[in-house]
Amino acid sequence: MTQGSHWPRGIVPFDFNPSLSDYYVKEALAAMTKFHKYTCIRFVPWVKEVTKAKYDLSLESHVTITKKDSTCAAVQGNVRSASGQFNSCCSRGTCVHELGHTLGLWHEHQNPWQDDVMKKDWAKIDLVDGWTYRTREPHGLDVYQYDTASSMHYGGSAFKILYEDLRPLISFSNQYYMYKDTSTFHSCKEHYCSGVSQQCHNDGFLTLVDDQCSCLCPPGLDPTTGCTTVVKQVTTSSQWPKGLYAIMSPSTGCPGNNEEFSRGSWAHKGEGGNSISDYFNLAGKFESDTFEYEFCVKNDNSGSTGPAWETGRYCILRVGGACPDGMSAWD
Repeated sequence: MTQGSHWPRGIVPFDFNPSLSDYYVKEALAAMTKFHKYTCIRFVPWVKEVTKAKYDLSLESHVTITKKDSTCAAVQGNVRSASGQFNSCCSRGTCVHELGHTLGLWHEHQNPWQDDVMKKDWAKIDLVDGWTYRTREPHGLDVYQYDTASSMHYGGSAFKILYEDLRPLISFSNQYYMYKDTSTFHSCKEHYCSGVSQQCHNDGFLTLVDDQCSCLCPPGLDPTTGCTTVVKQVTTSSQWPKGLYAIMSPSTGCPGNNEEFSRGSWAHKGEGGNSISDYFNLAGKFESDTFEYEFCVKNDNSGSTGPAWETGRYCILRVGGACPDGMSAWD
């Protein structure tokens, strides 16, 4: 991360290019929620002079979310320009990557620490765009450890010349250290959690998680113990809360013994161009121009007489009538 390119107090004013389609607006907003959930970063709507005064900012720095043809790219870090900077962030996963650039993150495969870990097969890289593989010099950068599975890492076949003989060994899906680097760079702990005494161990760190100061731990460790123990697998009965609702079915089938749920599906035929991520565990049939989701449908009012739902955030589909206890309708 380039020193001095942070966003003060993690506040990132943004607006949308008026020509941006609803699809890309929704994708960008969804990507922003990732950083909202696990860091102190807050993307806030930008209005000239108004936003600056509201958040007590010294400059009119802001980001315009746009779409430049088929290009997915972003200006790196806060350039502190009153005229703003662009982010052409494309769809969900790519948008998380491009927003990472806006927040100051460089490509992970350009990390000065990666040379002894990763081999770049230059003979198979298109050098017209492959310059983005070149290792960056550490001068003027805040350099953190090399994360082989970071979302800021290119996939194993990016800017390839030929697919054959490629030997990518890493799955690029981890975002934990991206959040840690972002939180550290923007001093989230110092700005928002300085009065919190909780200690985080085993590479965990203190930041804002769902707007509360908490340890964010490497996957599998329990934040309530300061990342010192593994998350316990709680065995529960298959009895679900009362109500009429449907949940999307995982590829392994409906929860419990399948007796509480009926099976349902919903199909849609589009214009093509559908894609499925490497990690996709929903049941159904998915092709380039059609998709069919399967659902687990609870269509009677039997169920637990205790609390309607455990504390958390849920999104379920209503089956007629009113929402289950504890839920509110959203169109």
